[in-house]
Amino acid sequence: MAKIDKILSGTNSDQFLAALGVQPSSAEERGQILEQLTQHFDALILETVASSLEPGERVKFQQLLRDDPDRLEEWLAETTSHVPGLAKKIDAAIVAEIEAIRTAKTKIS
Repeated sequence: MAKIDKILSGTNSDQFLAALGVQPSSAEERGQILEQLTQHFDALILETVASSLEPGERVKFQQLLRDDPDRLEEWLAETTSHVPGLAKKIDAAIVAEIEAIRTAKTKIS
């Protein structure tokens, strides 16, 4: 999630929006779009992680979200290092979502 936040809040954010085909008309609209994208991709990452965990780990994950969300980044880093293929699943989910957004934007335009 930190990686997405870094992309969407840094200088790469303009490139990211351009890659999606999004051209905000104002700084305010740009900020709103980036906030919505951050929330969307954060939710996507959390869903991908939850669906990839064993039931016992899923319970721990849900408890962490509820009781100690400040530790989430640390926990995700630890978990992706010991759950086989999790980092690749997260990356694949993000790439697929970006492609879906691009396709939707193209069809709308």
